[in-house]
Amino acid sequence: MKLLMIIFNFAIRDRIEACLSECELKSYTLIPEVHGSGKSSGKHFESHIWPGKNNIIFIAMEDEKFNELKPKLKEIKEKYKTEGMKFFLLPLEEII
Repeated sequence: MKLLMIIFNFAIRDRIEACLSECELKSYTLIPEVHGSGKSSGKHFESHIWPGKNNIIFIAMEDEKFNELKPKLKEIKEKYKTEGMKFFLLPLEEII
């Protein structure tokens, strides 16, 4: 099992959620309105100086499901370069 963490600009949330739906991933945790700074996307601090905000989604999944999802996420990342999106795959030892 793996834990996927996706950090993305709130403006592309509907695209991310559509992608998850296409891959039949219905269980995930969304953390809305987080702040941060990225190399290509710049700072998102929801202020007049650095507008914008991010979201984080966590998804526990089997390796095979990630292999199905990965190209779709890469496509979104390429299409929305300036909005900012990163995803990280972490080992998941146990679900309690």
